[in-house]
Amino acid sequence: MSDLPHLAMSKNWYAWEIAVYRRAKGNCEYCDKYLMASSDSFYYDRHFDHIRPDEGNGVENMAVACKTCNFIKRDQKFAGSSRVEIIANARAYIRSVRERNDRRLAVDKAWFESGEQGGRVATT
Repeated sequence: MSDLPHLAMSKNWYAWEIAVYRRAKGNCEYCDKYLMASSDSFYYDRHFDHIRPDEGNGVENMAVACKTCNFIKRDQKFAGSSRVEIIANARAYIRSVRERNDRRLAVDKAWFESGEQGGRVATT
């Protein structure tokens, strides 16, 4: 059985999805991750995000986002009078969250790799 029909799933996109994806050139508009770098990124990591929550699916209100950026941004509202300004403010926020998480991970990684015991103990 041929898998080729599954390779053309993009043909089932709505016109606004195609316009938004093409405008972004296949990149997350918040971190620039290229979402066509792998099938995992394209099929499982690609989201369409409302840059202004609760303002509809118009092309100007939509952005391509990787799963991580969309999760970090969630339904937050960012200041800005234009699409470009709002995305820039969201980018800055997402970057700051990622930097904070990198610092937190360094501490947690060092602790796990140290083999030190402690923390909460599960009880049954």
